[in-house]
Amino acid sequence: MLASVKGYYEKGKITLREKAPVESKTEVVVTFLTDSPLEVFKRIPGALKGKYLSLMILMSHWRI
Repeated sequence: MLASVKGYYEKGKITLREKAPVESKTEVVVTFLTDSPLEVFKRIPGALKGKYLSLMILMSHWRI
C-alpha cells in the first residue's frame, strides 16, 4: 500500500499533520519538498556509446 500524509520537519523531528493510515510498525519513505531549484545535469553526447550491447547481454542473463 502507498499512502501520503502531509507533515513538517523541524529540529530533527518529523510531525504529521494527520493520522497515519497504519496501526503497526511500517517502513516509510520520507520526501523533503524544498524551495531550492533542482540541479539540472547537461547531457553529454556519446556518453552511452557502446553501453547498449552490454546492457542487453546483462539483461539476457537476468531473463528480463
